[in-house]
Amino acid sequence: MKIKTKVIIGAALLAAIPVLVASTLIGWLAISSGRAALEEQATQHILAVRDSKKAQIEDYFRVIRAQIQTFSNGQMIVDAMLGLGDAYLNFHGEFAEQEPDFYQNQLLSYYKNEFVTEFQNRNGGDSPLVDAYLTGLDETATAIQYQYLKANPNPLGEKERWSDPEDDTLYAQIHSLYHPKLRDFLEKFGYYDIFLVEPENGNIVYSVFKEIDFGTSLLTGPHADSGLGEAFRSAMKAEKPDNVSIIDFKSYGPSYNDQAAFIASPVFDDENRVGVLIFQMPVDRLNGIMTSGGKWQEVGQGKTGETYLVGKDLTARSISRFMVESPHSYPALLENVGVAKGIADAPACQGTNAGYSRLILPQPRPEPG
Repeated sequence: MKIKTKVIIGAALLAAIPVLVASTLIGWLAISSGRAALEEQATQHILAVRDSKKAQIEDYFRVIRAQIQTFSNGQMIVDAMLGLGDAYLNFHGEFAEQEPDFYQNQLLSYYKNEFVTEFQNRNGGDSPLVDAYLTGLDETATAIQYQYLKANPNPLGEKERWSDPEDDTLYAQIHSLYHPKLRDFLEKFGYYDIFLVEPENGNIVYSVFKEIDFGTSLLTGPHADSGLGEAFRSAMKAEKPDNVSIIDFKSYGPSYNDQAAFIASPVFDDENRVGVLIFQMPVDRLNGIMTSGGKWQEVGQGKTGETYLVGKDLTARSISRFMVESPHSYPALLENVGVAKGIADAPACQGTNAGYSRLILPQPRPEPG
């Protein structure tokens, strides 16, 4: 090869190498910049979804605070609290025509059959402490539970449909007056239950839904240490009618150990505290917000993305997308990440993973590409 040719080739190579290096560097920088831009875009989308859900949750709690403040200050609730409180105290004397053992045995039958069966269905066969529940009932609580739970002709889960048992008691007359209005409020705004609790002994003198907490004392009764009891005691410390106490979600025995939160406000008649109004909040509304009504892909969360709430105790407050979309295979997913079978089966029995550890929620797999 001639020297001239070699010089030309060498010069070309010397010119090409920087171009190749520069092209490679520019390509690498472009890919890195594009990846960073995509990651930043994804991060901003996740933060936007988080902030949107946060705003929706805060709005929801602002609404229910306003509702219970308005409701507890209304004259209807004041009148209902006074009337039902007095009628409750006289219920046993007006109603009881049988010996105490009759009502106790009938109520025991209700607990051990209807209540226990439903409890076991939702808790993987585990049974509640029926004897402890019944031991804490006095004569009035036993009689009123017999009438509105056991003698109620409606099936379990529909006891609220009975407005007037027509038993000639003052309680039945007042109950038939206010129950349709309170039930209508509950259904319109999606609460699980509404309670009226008298202040002296903490007796639940009214409940819309009529579960086994109805008629019991939140000071000395079997559910005094529950979230409902905590809500009552907190509201009783309030000095002003507009005070609102919120008790976080946790397992609640009378509702078959389902997760329940409570919001309470004192009821005043002028300057006199006459009781406490309590709403039992279901987790359904929070689930609806966090899951976007099940429309994950429509809101940009793809095939595996999800948002859910986790409390300070590291337990879930809302349902996982995996639980919604694959309830039957959810226990297997939990077992695959090291959860013991008994614990893994519990969310499937209850129909939700809310209340279980955040650490056992399966992590979504990244989408291809």
